[in-house]
Amino acid sequence: MLWLFGSDLSLYVLSLLEFKDVFTLYLLSRATNRFLVEHEGGIFHQLALLHRFIPIGVTLEDIANAEVDRGGWLNGVQTWKELCRRCVLMERNWSGKGSVLEGAYMTFEGDVRLFEIDETERTIIAIVEKDFQRSLVVKAMEDGRELWSRPANGIFRAKFSQGCLLLARDTFTDFAGIEIWLHTPVRPVSVRAH
Repeated sequence: MLWLFGSDLSLYVLSLLEFKDVFTLYLLSRATNRFLVEHEGGIFHQLALLHRFIPIGVTLEDIANAEVDRGGWLNGVQTWKELCRRCVLMERNWSGKGSVLEGAYMTFEGDVRLFEIDETERTIIAIVEKDFQRSLVVKAMEDGRELWSRPANGIFRAKFSQGCLLLARDTFTDFAGIEIWLHTPVRPVSVRAH
């Protein structure tokens, strides 16, 4: 049926469908399956653009290489279809509709009072209290290793937004008020010689 309209028009129509509908079309017939397999790259590239998984003008290799430095959740991705599949799974998991693992994500020494997630740098920023002493702890999301920490007594609220960390201190401490920290990348930056 799709091949009756010509491949350009068919590909455009397919790129407007939801992912689950495109995956269902693979089961429709052998001819439809063959058409989808032949044009898989174009269809899923357009779907990735439409759903804003990628910016315009970026190659699959650029996306995969950029993610290697940030946790590698796209390791092994070689097709636009696989990229879309992983992005959809990630969205489902973040929205609470995906699979759930029993247990804790990572452990902290003490009680976690507050936490924020920096998705760009893939870090977890937490205020942890142990023996009535608070610490500000930053951990890597992918493996839970502690990147840095510092005492945080008197901090009762933390908010992370657009690269800035706002820490609100109790009014009964010596350092009452709001601290604003500019979050800089903590991972080593590779520099290539030209």
